[in-house]
Amino acid sequence: TTTLVQKSMELWIDPRINTVHVIHRIKNCSSSPVQISAWALTVMAPGGRAIVPQEPYIPHPEALLPVRPLALWSYSDLGDARFGWGRRYVQVRQDPAARLPQKIGFLNKQGWGGYLRAGNFFVKTVPFLAGAEYPDFLSNFEVFTNARMLELETLGPLTSLMPGASLQHEEHWFLFRGVTPGNSEEEIEEAVRRCLRVG
Repeated sequence: TTTLVQKSMELWIDPRINTVHVIHRIKNCSSSPVQISAWALTVMAPGGRAIVPQEPYIPHPEALLPVRPLALWSYSDLGDARFGWGRRYVQVRQDPAARLPQKIGFLNKQGWGGYLRAGNFFVKTVPFLAGAEYPDFLSNFEVFTNARMLELETLGPLTSLMPGASLQHEEHWFLFRGVTPGNSEEEIEEAVRRCLRVG
């Protein structure tokens, strides 16, 4: 069985700044329209932790409305010790000794997520399109982990792709060295601000 969908990737290093520009393209090679979304997985080495920004924290009762959905899978366990739930960030630790996989999805309006390991901080950014219909209960950013690795995943809007038509999904990748924050959100915030300011 074939999907009659063609995927290609284009990567290049921007010589002016510390980034790799990645374009994922999907082409409908069938004779019928398809409802589709780009799904870009970046597989990270074991032993680190993913960092995903929360929406800006505003205390009750200054803000009373929800700010974003959280998608859960049938095997998601919010009590798993690999998850760290903070006011500013959600953290997901990759644990080579863990027996079971975990996954969560976000509507990430901040447009970035990162992976911190051995003093290296990998960050990928993706545009957030307000009002777009994203898959997986409005997720444009997902984190999956098992005993072997961790995936930082971005998703594009759901698109009705006509025969012969293509869509593209753009990411920017950054790598920062010598980043060694502690576990507190204040330390992480300072490291993130320093990196993203120069990235």
